[in-house]
Amino acid sequence: LDGDLDGDLEDFGIDADSALVPQVGALGRDRYVAWVHRPRADDSPLRFFESDWAEAATRTPWWLVPLVWLPIAAYAGFVGFRLAMDEGFGDFGFGFGF
Repeated sequence: LDGDLDGDLEDFGIDADSALVPQVGALGRDRYVAWVHRPRADDSPLRFFESDWAEAATRTPWWLVPLVWLPIAAYAGFVGFRLAMDEGFGDFGFGFGF
């Protein structure tokens, strides 16, 4: 890699200080594919959206996803199990997906 990573972005017409999503749509298919396959070894984060709240939603800690979805999935599984038992499928039906 050469040291001019911002120059690589500028080669594609992308401003590293502005939101990426509006800029990427203007690249076109071929330039987009070339851009995403060029490695960028820079630790500075790029901004995806212009809106502050949308940008904040793109950065979540790893543990937040299971913290939100595991209780929802457990509840949905419990409700599904109870409905299957109430419908008379019993252990046989639930075990075989009926």
